[in-house]
Amino acid sequence: MSRETVCVVGLGGIGHAMADRLEECGWPVIGVEPDEGRRRAWEDARSDHVAYSDLHTVDWDGISHLLVAVRTEEQVRTVLATCGSEAPSSVRVLLVSTVRPSFWHSSVPELLNLDRIVECPVSGGEGPARQGTVAMYAAGGREDDSALLAALSASVVAFPRHGDPALIKLVNNTLAALNAANTARYAQLASERGIAPEDFLRALNLGSGRSQVSAMLHQLSRNQLDLLEKDVGLLRADVGELPESADPTRLADLVASALGEIADPDAVV
Repeated sequence: MSRETVCVVGLGGIGHAMADRLEECGWPVIGVEPDEGRRRAWEDARSDHVAYSDLHTVDWDGISHLLVAVRTEEQVRTVLATCGSEAPSSVRVLLVSTVRPSFWHSSVPELLNLDRIVECPVSGGEGPARQGTVAMYAAGGREDDSALLAALSASVVAFPRHGDPALIKLVNNTLAALNAANTARYAQLASERGIAPEDFLRALNLGSGRSQVSAMLHQLSRNQLDLLEKDVGLLRADVGELPESADPTRLADLVASALGEIADPDAVV
């Protein structure tokens, strides 16, 4: 089946991985990346790869979607403004980049109509992005976006409003950062009492204290940990003070209050 071209803006870890994934699933892909090293890495991977240094130089003919995987909110604004002024109105935007929830209540409609944007931040690293197994939180999707979203993620959680995916992504990564920090602190506590870190993690990850973060803590790169920390900062900047670490006293009551009617006090796991 012939498919229209996807333009991927940002060929860093996630962007490059998603571009590879889309090609594997049959989409023609072009790239936009100002960093020469990343641009060359993309072009050198296959002889037919094309990458531009600037979105202004892109030939929009045949492009159906713009997948945005840049790092900062200011870069997102620049990309959306350029798309709004230069791209045909038929070009849809998949915004994978993480922004603050309040971003959607600012000047976004002035940059590009919201009905052209699918907000779809993801949870998962470069490996899952390459395999199409990241979790995706999406708002604003239409039928003509569904095939692309399905190629990028087997687990798409839909939300009714732009900004909801951003909030969920930031809360998710903040909890992941807290899990990483707490696991590291308790690994230090165990180490001070003679238990080697590898033994601590092996035991923890077979028990009820296990989390996805604890299972992969030793494999997380500095860049991945820095990105988690960045998202904690974004959430704090948007909502103010974050909840303090919960006191486990009366834990059952806390869980019941937080979950409401979906909590099952009689469940046995």
